[in-house]
Amino acid sequence: MKRLVATTIVAAGLALGTSAQAQDWSGGYVGAYGGSAYTMTSPMVGVIAGYSMQSGSFVYGGEVDAFYTSLGDWEVFAKGRLGYAIADPVLIHATAGLGTFNGTTTLWSLGLGGEIKLTDNLSLRGDGELHNTIGSGLTGSAPFLKAGLVWRF
Repeated sequence: MKRLVATTIVAAGLALGTSAQAQDWSGGYVGAYGGSAYTMTSPMVGVIAGYSMQSGSFVYGGEVDAFYTSLGDWEVFAKGRLGYAIADPVLIHATAGLGTFNGTTTLWSLGLGGEIKLTDNLSLRGDGELHNTIGSGLTGSAPFLKAGLVWRF
């Protein structure tokens, strides 16, 4: 996981030194990821699907995110996403949404992340998120780190 994060940071840094022309991030996408949940010691796996539109360097859209943890818990979210294509081929984004924990508790989610295109259709994505129950503040929110591959169509 540390190697993946380091590789992503180096690749993003290299990309920032390239052309300032933005990639086209419009269209549908699906992906799969792995990461850590809760106390950052619970492995998780998940899937994501969404659709983005682009106006200039701004990218916006919605997505559905679902994951399962090693503790047997699962969460599903519907999120809005707002991003900015900072350089060819790098996108940074923020997400916010509502979801459910094990189908019984309503949650909110806030996240920051980024993507770097490996090809026209394949990108590496990383996200850091906070999740908590509705009515709860940021204090005590559970942290999540995710990294995976996204296929655009």
